Amino acid sequence: MNLTCSVLDNVLAHIQQVLPDYSVQLMPNNFKNYQFVHPLGAVLIGYQRSKFSKPCTTDLITQERRLQLRFTVFARALGGEQGALDLLDSLRMALVGFQPDHCQQIRLLNERFLGEADGVWRYRLCARTETLQVERRPVVNQQNLVKSIPTRGEIKAKAISQSVTSKE
Repeated sequence: MNLTCSVLDNVLAHIQQVLPDYSVQLMPNNFKNYQFVHPLGAVLIGYQRSKFSKPCTTDLITQERRLQLRFTVFARALGGEQGALDLLDSLRMALVGFQPDHCQQIRLLNERFLGEADGVWRYRLCARTETLQVERRPVVNQQNLVKSIPTRGEIKAKAISQSVTSKE
């Protein structure tokens, strides 16, 4: 299971539902060639990085994984209804508290103005969620495991047998 792609897909579906008037898509493979063509605005969703806690080991290694997501916002106006600031406000409201599958609720980290060129305003918003990274191990042969666990009858018979042997 690819958790990172699953988180991105969950967030994408949620934002598309909340912001139906805008173009919402995952970050393209070649961002430099991205062309903003939507008449109002667009949101590109990308994975930025993860940080991990110190491992906790009992038998399996487990670590908290903090995923950072990046949202790049494009708009044809700065202010007013459906401008960059309005789109940022709507995006923030949609993200805060949303919980992707297998993760904690999303919270915001920071945002920043990226610039304006030819009437296109760009901002970046960063958010974070946490999940648990667990060591992957091969599956134990469960059929042999079940055979090795004695039944109550077997335990009782063994106890009686040991009792009789100790009396002799």
